[in-house]
Amino acid sequence: MLVGASIKKWCWLCWDFLPVSLLRNQPEDVLLAVYLSCFVLNPVILPIVLRGDTPLGNATTADFRNGMVIRYNNELWTITEFHHVSPGNWRAFVRTRLKNLKNGRVIEQRFNAGTDIDEVRVEHQNWQFLYVDGDDYIFMNTETFDQRPVPKEMFGDAIKFLKEQDVVEMLVDDNENTIAIELPNFLELRVESAEPGVRGDTATNVTKPATLETGAIVNVPLFINPGDRIRVDTRTGQYVERVK
Repeated sequence: MLVGASIKKWCWLCWDFLPVSLLRNQPEDVLLAVYLSCFVLNPVILPIVLRGDTPLGNATTADFRNGMVIRYNNELWTITEFHHVSPGNWRAFVRTRLKNLKNGRVIEQRFNAGTDIDEVRVEHQNWQFLYVDGDDYIFMNTETFDQRPVPKEMFGDAIKFLKEQDVVEMLVDDNENTIAIELPNFLELRVESAEPGVRGDTATNVTKPATLETGAIVNVPLFINPGDRIRVDTRTGQYVERVK
């Protein structure tokens, strides 16, 4: 429900003419009545809302938090870092690091303090990867045991590290639609093939290609052998360490 300050965001065309003192500390049903009346009485706002083109968001930079999903430039992003900055006499702003939920691309973006933001409400759920069915990856909810197909293109490059039984985080909207899939930052995988390692060579600055159990190829140190288990960063696709 949109109440209080949120109504001000939506009723921007007539807010200046409303007796604000009458709305302050009013019950939610009164505020909702004002909100709905705005649509009925104002012939400009109603068509905009029906088209879904409301010019202002449902949150501001003051609501930022890690893991928050926002719509920015017509794409979905999750906030991985944010810092409020107040540079003396200059206007305050928020510096953020955003991760694209479709392709995993990470950018740094600055927002002026108080900027309206379009937040996308999502629920984080754990789903286990079962098998591949054509171009779909079949997952099972670890709590309800429901199964769901997810298109391959939703994963990005990190899909090459996914193996059966791995548990991922699925972002689901209010209509139970899958918004994005997030793999764990690190996964342990078995090396299927690689050139034999050099005995006693523990150098990590010289690498060789190795094929993992999922078919992915990563560069590993010379001492890694077939059958070894290694930890891979799914965000960068790089070798991290050999698992003891």
